Amino acid sequence: MTAPRYSMNSSPKETAAHDACQLPDTWHARVAVGIATYRRPDGLEWLLSALASQISANPFEVVVADNDPLESARATIDRLSSLLRIRYLQVSTPGIAAARNAIIQSAIDVDYIVFIDDDEIPSPGWLSNMVEAQARSGQAGVAGPVRYVYEYPPPRWVHSGGFFISPDFSEGFSMPHAATNNLLLNLRLLRAKGGIPRFDEALGITGGSDTDFTRRLIRSGETIVWTKTAEVIEIVPAARCTARWAIRRAVRTGNNAAQIVLRADTWSLRGRTRVFVGGILRLLGGSAELAVSWLPLAQFRAGRSIRRACRGWGMLRELAAVRVTEYKR
Repeated sequence: MTAPRYSMNSSPKETAAHDACQLPDTWHARVAVGIATYRRPDGLEWLLSALASQISANPFEVVVADNDPLESARATIDRLSSLLRIRYLQVSTPGIAAARNAIIQSAIDVDYIVFIDDDEIPSPGWLSNMVEAQARSGQAGVAGPVRYVYEYPPPRWVHSGGFFISPDFSEGFSMPHAATNNLLLNLRLLRAKGGIPRFDEALGITGGSDTDFTRRLIRSGETIVWTKTAEVIEIVPAARCTARWAIRRAVRTGNNAAQIVLRADTWSLRGRTRVFVGGILRLLGGSAELAVSWLPLAQFRAGRSIRRACRGWGMLRELAAVRVTEYKR
């Protein structure tokens, strides 16, 4: 079987938005799991197999956006389409932002879209817990934790430095921003309030489009809450369990943070000054901390100092448009 392909007085809008928050029966909400993928057939197969074993009161479909022009994900989907209802999208525009936009655009009949990455595995009950958390909050989004599992142990300073540590917050905490590696969006609510934002495709190759998206969503007045109850596991391949990759990752996050600030301020002098000062403080502060890391009480901070300095260097590089391209084709 081949998977289908799909290349007071309230205003009416306020009333519709209120109704969208009040689903008569949350367990009848229409749910889709969104996966952007690029040449990871093994990871995609593990993920789809795990999704097939999810027990959820909500019938759900899976939307896979294949960003490979050669359609490398199609064979995996064809093999597993008897286990899941899968909607296959071939997205020719390079970059993960375009794939995420295609997923949202295709979800015209969906109330909630739940994003998960193609190198992750959901924990048992993950999907139900995400939907339950959304039902409790009634907000525009819900984010959950990611636990990293290494194929090969990384250097100790990489682990202690927080290069692969997922943030953790109290249940229901309002997030300043979120990643799409474990994120539910209430599409029904967003449609009722005027429309669903798009991921910025200018950030599709460098990364950071999810941070930019969720920050814009929150600035518009929406809320994304945290739940501890819906964990996913990310398998970190051996190629990423190295000092070189960890440093590159830290530089890229500095790149992304600066790029988002500069784009929001349209490259104004204020924005450039903010990035320059922030980059210098991180670079010099991290370097100074690293210089004394040989002291017994400071050794455990060496990894954090390296990460801080690399993030600062990445911010300064962005001022010269020198970027790490995470999703380079």
